[in-house]
Amino acid sequence: MHGSDKTDYRLQYAVGLFDLGMQAMALTGTGVGEKLSNFKTFGKDDLVIGDRAYCSKQGIEYLRRAGS
Repeated sequence: MHGSDKTDYRLQYAVGLFDLGMQAMALTGTGVGEKLSNFKTFGKDDLVIGDRAYCSKQGIEYLRRAGS
């Protein structure tokens, strides 16, 4: 018996910058790409650092609306 030969799920994980604790987690199917709106925990004055997959016009607008 062996596992899948392809990606079945994506685990997206947000880590606290100072305590390295989990801030948010999203388990999605393969049809959902990496995007900031997968995380619902961003709020006022949060500092968000992401790699290039998260740098999009829609992602920046999502953070702006959240006050981050």
